[in-house]
Amino acid sequence: MKGPVIILALIFTCSAMAAQDDNILSIEPVFVYDRGASGVGGALAYMHGITDIIRVGGTLNWNYMFGRKISNMALRINTDIIIDAFEWVPYLRLSAGIQMPAKTADVQPLLAAGAGLDWRPWPDYSIGLLTELIITGKRLTILQNFTGLVFCFYF
Repeated sequence: MKGPVIILALIFTCSAMAAQDDNILSIEPVFVYDRGASGVGGALAYMHGITDIIRVGGTLNWNYMFGRKISNMALRINTDIIIDAFEWVPYLRLSAGIQMPAKTADVQPLLAAGAGLDWRPWPDYSIGLLTELIITGKRLTILQNFTGLVFCFYF
């Protein structure tokens, strides 16, 4: 009976993918919804695993709103709290940063909270889905929703 127990222990140990000192570069195509208008965009993010359950990093976002014909750029600092660390990796994300609408010189504060789920069957790559509610504007009154795919590269 030792054989199956050892094999199961190895499977669970080897499939634990989220790790301290992970460096993660992600590319995120996103769909944006903002006060009745929709748009598309993308993000480039870097995250670093501080512990097995906490990652910190930054994101550069860009989006274009079709109905308003405007684009926005945002720079954010992120913290991920990883709920599980196996092949399927659910996590919560909290962010703070600034948003810069393209047509004005105004810099607006930004707060975000979201949830994601990554599928990481390979040690160096993962794919997932992330959805975030973002509050922005001078008085933090504008609510946006970002939903997108997340392609991650671990190094």
